[in-house]
Amino acid sequence: MLARARERQGASLADVATRTDWTFTPTVLRMIEGGGYRIPSEQVQTLLAGYEVTPDDLLPERDVLELNLTRCWMASGGVIHRFAERLSIDDILSEYLTFIRSMRAMSADAAIPPESLRHEDVAVLAHSLRLEAQAVRHRLVALLDPATSQARDAIVRRAAQQRALGRRLKEMADRA
Repeated sequence: MLARARERQGASLADVATRTDWTFTPTVLRMIEGGGYRIPSEQVQTLLAGYEVTPDDLLPERDVLELNLTRCWMASGGVIHRFAERLSIDDILSEYLTFIRSMRAMSADAAIPPESLRHEDVAVLAHSLRLEAQAVRHRLVALLDPATSQARDAIVRRAAQQRALGRRLKEMADRA
């Protein structure tokens, strides 16, 4: 997608390197365009500026995100992602990030650059959760932070263990 954007502009790899103040050399840019180089998240904005594109310019078109909190699903592009009832706002946002990873064929722990979050998706989430879009974006960015997500995963695991224990205790009481 980057190569196509550059070619549409009639720019060379050297032109892009110049626009990034040589943060990326033409050789590295060629590897990035070929998918053989992982870009550190703190350099994504520099790269996008060098190509004179926004994240939305690079993301493939897809259907608008649909979110149904009553029936506990979100969908886009004919793909439906179901989630548990009575989730917190951060749980729903985490489910959204899981859904995005699956839509982008990413591993469950793959980093999602905050810049790649779709504005339209944030607007749908904000409307459904009755929050301001900026608040939703802020919470999503926090959930994308590795330190935050590790702590959150530990809390989620602990809560799941407590729910499972509660179910077992209830089953034992019902049998008694």
